[in-house]
Amino acid sequence: ILSLLSTSAKGGHKDFAHWIKHLSGYTPKNLSIYEQAFFHSSASVKRRGNNISNERLEFLGDAVLGAIVADYIFQLYPLKDEGFLTQLRSRIVNGQSLRDLAIKFGFNEFLKATLTNEEKTKSSAYGDAFEAFVGAIYLDLGYEKTREFVIKRVIKLHLDLDSLATTNVDFKSQLQIYCQKNK
Repeated sequence: ILSLLSTSAKGGHKDFAHWIKHLSGYTPKNLSIYEQAFFHSSASVKRRGNNISNERLEFLGDAVLGAIVADYIFQLYPLKDEGFLTQLRSRIVNGQSLRDLAIKFGFNEFLKATLTNEEKTKSSAYGDAFEAFVGAIYLDLGYEKTREFVIKRVIKLHLDLDSLATTNVDFKSQLQIYCQKNK
């Protein structure tokens, strides 16, 4: 399976492992998990009747990322209500934010997909790979190291929480709140 998921010919396994260490701050123990995180479903292959792609890691990473972000902002904003926390978490972990982070981190160098570059950018492929990457860190290194990566290397370095907290672009929620208040 490793040969199916092997990294790009440009750099190989050493460069991929070095990139993961540079990005996450940790040396990967199980490189194949990270390689699978970059294997989009459009390029999946069958092995023993199962598709090999990043979808399962994406599922896990989504849950882990959501929990880490929820805990972090819960602690950061002790006087804010559930609605505020929910909307802020949504702004942090939405597809657009994750796509932007993935591109900023260089996921485009390693993502394997049968999509054109334009399709990758317009689709959720990069955001999905980001979530899968979080899932890979979690499986490889555990919750605490994943939490440190998300807080220290993602939230604190690349997100402006004050701006996100004061920006309201969720028009659907605004309409629902208005309708509930005004019956």
